[in-house]
Amino acid sequence: MKKLFIIGVSTSLIAIAIFLFINKPVPVVEPSCEVVDGNSHIYRGQCLPEGFSPEVFPLNRRSSWLNTQQTLDLRAKIMVEELIEDAEADGICLVVTSGYRSYEEQEKLYSTSNTPEYVAVPGGSEHQTGLAVDFAACPMRNGIRDDSVEREDLEKEFEELPEYEWLDKWAWTYGFEQSFSVETIEDSQYPVENWHWKLVLE
Repeated sequence: MKKLFIIGVSTSLIAIAIFLFINKPVPVVEPSCEVVDGNSHIYRGQCLPEGFSPEVFPLNRRSSWLNTQQTLDLRAKIMVEELIEDAEADGICLVVTSGYRSYEEQEKLYSTSNTPEYVAVPGGSEHQTGLAVDFAACPMRNGIRDDSVEREDLEKEFEELPEYEWLDKWAWTYGFEQSFSVETIEDSQYPVENWHWKLVLE
């Protein structure tokens, strides 16, 4: 009887040990990265300093997509608003769909993405610098942005629209570069994003 009791206790202890081992919390290991200042492009394997948080300012209503309120570093805000105003004068309608994105927002985006391999890790996104934007085309009426107007070609890929052609030709004059292009794939390790542009500082 005593022997059976000991065997029973031993079996229970083993079961508990196995349960604890299987269910122990897995520590989150942050991948090592090359710390950069964010003035230039940020590629896979690079990240901003811990706690990096720029001062950001709201874009004017004309520049933000639909009813969103996008924010940017002041230097980027000034140049983006000027770029969008000049594009509109050329009959081109551009808006910013995504500007500054905090570490926490990027963390949520990364953790809920169905394709995390294509999303920057928290701390490694150009959006966190406040210097990067995602552009989209928009409808116009009489040369002025008008979201109530239907524009059928907006169903096309951004690269097929005159807005992308205009950015490709003129964005550099405002200090913006397309971050992820065919030419940068090998270095950046990110797919092409024709809508994503960053103010590059010297």
